[in-house]
Amino acid sequence: MNIELIRLTILSLQGCTEDTPFGEDFVTYRVLGKIFACIDLTRPDRVVLKSPPSQTTALQARYDGVIPAWHWNKRHWIEVVFGRDVDDAQIRRLVYTAYSTVLHGLPKKAQIAFFKDLLPDGVFFTHSNTCTSTMEKGWSIGHAACVSAGYTIALVHADMQKSGRGQQGNAWYSQNGKNLTFTLAVSPTFLPPTEAFRLSELTAVALCRTLDKLLPDAAERLCIKWPNDIYYGDKKLCGTLFQNDITGGEYRMAAIGIGLNVNQQSFPDYLPNPVSMVQIMEYETGRFALLLRFVDDFMDLYIDLRESTSALSSGTFEAIEAEYHKRLYRRSGTHAWRDEKGAFSASIDQVEPDGTLLLRTDEGEMRRYGFKEVEYVW
Repeated sequence: MNIELIRLTILSLQGCTEDTPFGEDFVTYRVLGKIFACIDLTRPDRVVLKSPPSQTTALQARYDGVIPAWHWNKRHWIEVVFGRDVDDAQIRRLVYTAYSTVLHGLPKKAQIAFFKDLLPDGVFFTHSNTCTSTMEKGWSIGHAACVSAGYTIALVHADMQKSGRGQQGNAWYSQNGKNLTFTLAVSPTFLPPTEAFRLSELTAVALCRTLDKLLPDAAERLCIKWPNDIYYGDKKLCGTLFQNDITGGEYRMAAIGIGLNVNQQSFPDYLPNPVSMVQIMEYETGRFALLLRFVDDFMDLYIDLRESTSALSSGTFEAIEAEYHKRLYRRSGTHAWRDEKGAFSASIDQVEPDGTLLLRTDEGEMRRYGFKEVEYVW
């Protein structure tokens, strides 16, 4: 990392502006008028960043290259010195943390307005403080916006769902205003109905790419639990629900319900293994800044796939499919499973295009399972 690269990293954040209010040697970076980073041109080996007080002391204890910020509030600001023990990936995470921390401190109305202004073209967006279910609302809005009006994505977000839905009729629990609970609707007419699971793979990969940039040790711990839950280690971070409209042999619409645990500190005892981003990172994250990053990651993959001349043989999807398989939870080695006949040991062989899971037992037998026909043994 150097002064030129850190400037480009900061300016890549959506809505970021650059100015010199303290003299030409001090370049500040703002979002919605609030400073989150500063470069002192007389000391080009470092950057000053906003820092959540809950992580400031821990960062300084862990890294020689993170020190108290000179002439800034020491609880809320840090200096990151290049070329010491803070690698580039961690510096980029700290830059995003500074940006997200400032956004998260703004009133929700300002955050939503910021989010709407920066959404890519082709996205229809609606927000509710409370709704029955974003899936129910997204299903009707998706037909109107994507199938009829030609929007690329319809996005329905709510702070609180009265009857949030999980897979197979399960409920989805989320504390009001703490997490991301939303539904994306798209009209993937370029995919044959038999290939609908490919959209599930794309969604899981997009979620992982978004979270890769934020979570520590993501390369080792962030994974996809078949078919499409996102896990951090052995704990569930995100759940996804799909509902498809296939009419007359055409894949008319998919509604994708996503629940991502963001700022919730505790969960009911009946949930077996939840985890949230704040529990992992030990500071809160701006929900709408995070949602904006996911929309960008999803839309990049989705448009690339849609615009391929032959979606099923395109390099775009081959790359998505390979990344999905590489990220699978318990992808390597033999693990314990259970089906209707009882427990057994097997390794993952592959996931077929329709979502069928192929397991190879210790005896070499190949077994095929649809969703809910087999479960992990913990």
